[in-house]
This record gives sequence, structure tokens and C-alpha cells, in this order.
Amino acid sequence: MSDLGRPSGPRKRLNSAEAIRRLRLGDIKKVLYSRYGYVLPDDDAGRADLELLLDCVSFVPNAPFRMKNIIEVWAPWMDTAESYELVEAVLRKPEYLRKIKADDLGKVINLTYAERKKLGIRTIAPADLSPEEFEARRKERRRENDRARKTRKRRQAGVRSRTTYRATALRKLRPWERLGISERTWYRRGGRWQRCVRQ
Repeated sequence: MSDLGRPSGPRKRLNSAEAIRRLRLGDIKKVLYSRYGYVLPDDDAGRADLELLLDCVSFVPNAPFRMKNIIEVWAPWMDTAESYELVEAVLRKPEYLRKIKADDLGKVINLTYAERKKLGIRTIAPADLSPEEFEARRKERRRENDRARKTRKRRQAGVRSRTTYRATALRKLRPWERLGISERTWYRRGGRWQRCVRQ
């Protein structure tokens, strides 16, 4: 054990479903925080959004405790009896109703592509694009990211950019004109400033 009370060995690797669940919970929290702040509104929309959070939390081992905690943080206006009923209702729902697909979740919370991009949402599909349009935009963005990554790699390796190369290219500088000779003569003499000056 470490000084902080955590096991000092290697961390246990999460399975993919749990990793996606955690990412999705974070994404839902980002969207709700950007729209409402730290507290959900005390209305039907706030209760529906709270239920989405609880659906996502309901798969953890100590689900009732975690769900109660979510309610206390996001809906402090909800009384104990109502929160207990909501937790029980969520836990009674079949698993397939609690595991909402990315497309359906995007439509439920009405997530636009612009909002998704701004908040850095990764596990919820936008509601304003068809699956084909969304896939096309993802491919385009992936191409842009690959292009930027390759450019950074080339700069780190010392390769000059096309703009820098053209700015310092002999065709742009045209040193033969300053010496009053033709381009061919300049290259025939070796193309060096010193030799041209001497001759």
C-alpha cells in the first residue's frame, strides 16, 4: 500500500464496456454543465436529464449509493422520498433501456455537432447530422489531425516547410541578377557567391 492508502501495484485494466460507460458519464456531465451549470433545473427537463445520469451510474457495484450522491450534487432541490422513488425506478428498468446507444442519446439530449465539437464530446453522436454525414465529418477531421501530426513530425526532424523553402530558394533570390550574369552562367561557374564575385 502507498502512503495515500491506494494499492501500490499496477492498476487493474478496465474492460471496454466500463471504460465507455465512464467516458459517457463524463460527456453527459459536460453537456449538462454547459447548459445548466452545477444544478439541474427543478422541472421535467431537469428530471429527464437527471435520469440519464442515473441510467449511466446504475451499472456500478454500489449503484444506489452512487445514484443518491448524483442526486444530491445535481438536484439538491429533490426531497428524499422522490429521490428514493427515482433510484428504485431506474434500477427496475431493464438493462437495454439504461444502455442508450450513442445516436439515441444524442437525440434525447438534442446535442448539435457544433456543441459536440466545442465540448470535446466523444461518446455521443450529434442529433443534427445523419450517420453518413457524421461519419464523413469524422473522416475529414481524422485526415486533418493526421496531416497536422505528420507536419509536426517533419518539423521536429528538421525538414523545412514549403513556405520557408520557397522563401530561401535560389529561384526566388536570383543571385545571378545581382552579379549581372545569366542563370546558366552562374550555375556553370559552380553557383557559389564567392566564385562569382572573384570572376
